[in-house]
Amino acid sequence: MIASSILDFAWIDAVDHQPNQPVMIIYEGVSMYLSEADNRALLEQLERRFGFAHVVFDVLNRKVANRTRRHDTVSKTSAQFQWGIDRSRELETWNPNFVLKEEQFYLQHFLDYPQRLPTTWRVISQLLPALPMALFKNSGRIVRLQLGPEPI
Repeated sequence: MIASSILDFAWIDAVDHQPNQPVMIIYEGVSMYLSEADNRALLEQLERRFGFAHVVFDVLNRKVANRTRRHDTVSKTSAQFQWGIDRSRELETWNPNFVLKEEQFYLQHFLDYPQRLPTTWRVISQLLPALPMALFKNSGRIVRLQLGPEPI
C-alpha cells in the first residue's frame, strides 16, 4: 500500500514494478469523488507508466452520483460525489488502449445473498425478483479495465 493522494502521480513511480510483469492497481471508494477529468488523467498516467496493467475500481451511475445527499453515510459529511458513468464501456472511449474486461454489479451480489438485504427489499425481491435489477442494476459496480496492449 502506498499512502499518497491518488492525484499526486508521484506515487506511481513508487510502485515496485518489473518490466514485462503484470501490474494490478486496485482503488475502492475513490473514483466517484474525482471529476471525470481527474479519473481520465489517472488512468492515462497508469497506462503511460506501466504500458500494460489491470485496474480494478468501483463506479456509480450518474443518477446515484448526482444524489450524494441521499447516500446513507456520505450525506453526513461535506464530501460530494463528482462523477458517475451509466455504461462501463464508456471507459473504452477515453483511450483506444483501454479495454473493459469485467464488470460486477453490487446488486447482483445482494440478490444472490438476500439475507444481506434490508427486510423491505428482501420481500420485494422475493415477490418481484426482476424489479430490483430493472431499477438499480448498474447503480454501483466494480470494473476491471485493461490499460495498454498485452505484452507479447
